[in-house]
Parts: sequence; C-alpha cells; structure tokens
Amino acid sequence: MENVKSKFSLYQIYAYLYYKLKDRDFDFNEISNYIGLDRSVPSRLTNHGYAISSFSDVVDFRRKRYRLISPEDEAFASGFLTELKYTLKVNEFKDISINKLYFLVLQKLRNKLNYLISGIHAFNYYVPTIIGKTYELMIFKGDLDKFYSIFAKLHLIPLVMIENSIINQIKSNKYSNRINVILNCSLTLNHYNSAHLREELPIISPEYLILDFLISEIDLYYVLALLLTQDIDFPLLINLAHQKGVVGKLLFLIQALEKALNRNYLFHENINEMKPNSFVSFIDFPEKSEFEKESSLNNLITAQTQAIKNDNSYFSELGKEWGINSHLKKSQLNKVIEDINKESWSKFWE
Repeated sequence: MENVKSKFSLYQIYAYLYYKLKDRDFDFNEISNYIGLDRSVPSRLTNHGYAISSFSDVVDFRRKRYRLISPEDEAFASGFLTELKYTLKVNEFKDISINKLYFLVLQKLRNKLNYLISGIHAFNYYVPTIIGKTYELMIFKGDLDKFYSIFAKLHLIPLVMIENSIINQIKSNKYSNRINVILNCSLTLNHYNSAHLREELPIISPEYLILDFLISEIDLYYVLALLLTQDIDFPLLINLAHQKGVVGKLLFLIQALEKALNRNYLFHENINEMKPNSFVSFIDFPEKSEFEKESSLNNLITAQTQAIKNDNSYFSELGKEWGINSHLKKSQLNKVIEDINKESWSKFWE
C-alpha cells in the first residue's frame, strides 16, 4: 500500500481510524490493515493528543497498544487551546515557557474541568522544596481524554496513572526539553470537596496527601514533613488511614515523631484536645479478637513509657507493634526536622 504520511494530514488519518475503530484499542499491525501507514503514525497520534498508548500487548509486552481519543474530547481540547491563545493574544505558545504555560492552562481549566494538584507538586505548596520536572494532577477518570489531549497538544508528556500504576510509561530522556504531567485518575468527590486553594489553584488537602503517600509508599520524608508543618485534622486522617488499611503505618510514624521530639505531638491541644484514652477508643479493630484488641490498645497506651535502651531499638520495637518492619533511625527523623524551615512550624509548638 502507498505510504500516506505525505498524502493525508495526521488529523485526516485520526478521523478515518476513529470511523473504523471507535474506542477499540489497537496496535500498528491492526491499523495497517485499513490504510497504508509508516510506523511513526501511532506515536505521532499520541504526541499530538489524538490517541493514548494504553497498555502492552498481552502476548508480547514489547508491543504497544493504543486507544483513540473521542472526537468530542479532542474538539474540547482544541477549542480550549484556541480560546487560551485568544485570551493571551498569541498565535502560538512557543514564546511562553513550558512551566508558565502549564500554570496558565490550570488557571483557565478551573471553571471547565475538576482537578486537584497532588503528589510531590502539592507537597511543594505546603513545604516549599526544590522539585523536579514532574507535575501531578488528580482527575476524574471520565475526564482523562480531555486532559491528555490538552497536554499532549502542548507537547508536555502526560503520564496516565490508574490504581497507582503508570500505564503509558514514556522514556523521558527522549524529550529532555519537555515536562512530565502525571494524570492520576483517582479523584473522588471527597478529595475534591476537601481541597485547599493556594494561589487560586485547588490543592489536595494535607490529610488526603498524607494518605496517598502512605498508600503509594513514597519516601516517608514527605509524610513526616507534612505531619510536622501542617495543622492536621487527625480524626479525619486516622479514619481515612483505617479505611485504606494504612493506619498502623500512620500511627507508627506519629509515635516515632513523638519520641524524636520528646513531646506529646498527636494530642496537642489544637487537635480537639484529644487524650490517649479517647484516641485509642476512636480506632476500630473489627477484624481482631477481643484479646488481640485489648493487646493492641495496651501496646498503644504503654508504648511511650516502655524502657527502651536506645532510640533505634525503640523504633524497631514500635514498628513490630504495628506490624511494620522498621529500619527508621532517630538520625533520619532529626534530618527531617532540621530540613524543615522552623519559621513555618515553630509557632505550632508554642
């Protein structure tokens, strides 16, 4: 068949393939049955916001598979970017830095699509640090194609995250002048309704951010830093952690902080004047026997008063109480505390 790269525009190829395939996934060999194409077409469709590389072939994991974005979602993305150009009074975006353009897009999208800034990017709003070139948005799964098409057309690299896994991993070193945007498709109404506004942008709340870090097992530095610097709603956080099965990990970290700081951190008067007894009664252990339940509660109440010979063994023993194989050392906790700008959190302890 004749090579059609020079004969038809990429949009014409997309329109024809959507007429044939609709939302069915495909690989290069399958679409070459419909029309003669060079092998670059699938990646060009992806890079220009017409398709998403969704997952590997079940037989040959090296073979990429693709899914076309619907014409409605592609039209939304194209229309949005045309409107943005009109607002900015530019014909092209090439004279705007990619980072500035990203935030202009987020500001303009606020009234059109629901999203939250999440991940390390959200952490940077709460605890200013130096972050890399990866941004993360938490979105509703039904809006994925609109977001993907917008960012791909801007020549960013949209990475689709479903159930904590990136399904379209791209070799970023091939695009050193572009930035990654993780599209995390796990947004819920609870996430969205608890959002904070920073610089007029919706940011995931610190409680949900801590929860997501615990679930994804990201570097615990971020969890500890948030616990140290933010006015956390602990009843909410503990309840969320219990629902997701990470309450032991959370309470281990809280008690480790108490030990490192040599003060009663969790039950600070600003946190509803919670007492240890009311705290332990707040936690539910429905899967445990009465004996196991009583043992867990006793461990929780007496953990702070146990005679531990040194701090490192304390963290090891404390981890065992929560079913965690802990290698945490006091020096690591001290590093977190020292790295935090004390001006931002010292008043919390006054």
